Amino acid sequence: MNLCKKLLVLFLFCSNLYAQNDCKDALIVCGNSGFKGLTINGPGNINEIKPENSCGTTESNSIWLKILIKTSGTLGFIITPESSDLKEDFDFFVFGPNAKCSSLSSPIRCSTTNPQMAHLTYNQTGIDGNHYDTFEGPAALGDGYLKWLNVNEGESYFVVVDRPIGSSNFSLQWLGNATFYDAPTINISHQTNLI
Repeated sequence: MNLCKKLLVLFLFCSNLYAQNDCKDALIVCGNSGFKGLTINGPGNINEIKPENSCGTTESNSIWLKILIKTSGTLGFIITPESSDLKEDFDFFVFGPNAKCSSLSSPIRCSTTNPQMAHLTYNQTGIDGNHYDTFEGPAALGDGYLKWLNVNEGESYFVVVDRPIGSSNFSLQWLGNATFYDAPTINISHQTNLI
């Protein structure tokens, strides 16, 4: 069973997605529909985010997602905690294009801004078309948002969402006009034998 099918089965049986994983176990994102009710608890078995390659932080509570680009365009996302409490702090890292787990270099985007320390009035974070910086943080540095990516057909990217402070679940909404591959359609045909 390929990874998109596994992810589809997971969504059919679970109302909330709960995961912490490592790069090698990254969940393949199928379609551009986004996620709600994501829960993370722990950094996985390997702490792959290190201060020297990640805007000055490490993994605390993380989930690794892998995106396969179907059509070229712009790519962004918004991470929204379920709680609006400014103590809820989410960071993110994007590796690519075509990064390999065995040889991760520095991310091409990372934000480790703490909303409370930065005196923000919101705790969302992400990548969009309204910002121009590509790295920010740690702590009080930044506003939580970075410049979106221009991606090409056939490329792959890892998106890592980490929650160093807090306990809130979160949602992730995709932005931009690039598309991902859809989950496979499962077509079950019934055949009957008439005797």
